[in-house]
Amino acid sequence: GFTVTLFSRPTVRKPELFNFLCVTFQFGVAEPRKRAYAEFYKNYDPMKDFEAMRAAGVFESAPPK
Repeated sequence: GFTVTLFSRPTVRKPELFNFLCVTFQFGVAEPRKRAYAEFYKNYDPMKDFEAMRAAGVFESAPPK
């Protein structure tokens, strides 16, 4: 697609393009993902999740009560 066409042409500005793509990925994907994980784990209770899975019979070593 676009990147194949872009990188197949000889260009002097490839380092600038790579820097732009890295910064775009960092602020467009990585930072929102970090915020989403932080928000999820603020209210996450692993014991509650474990008990729900245990009650559903997911674990063989911890049978449902």
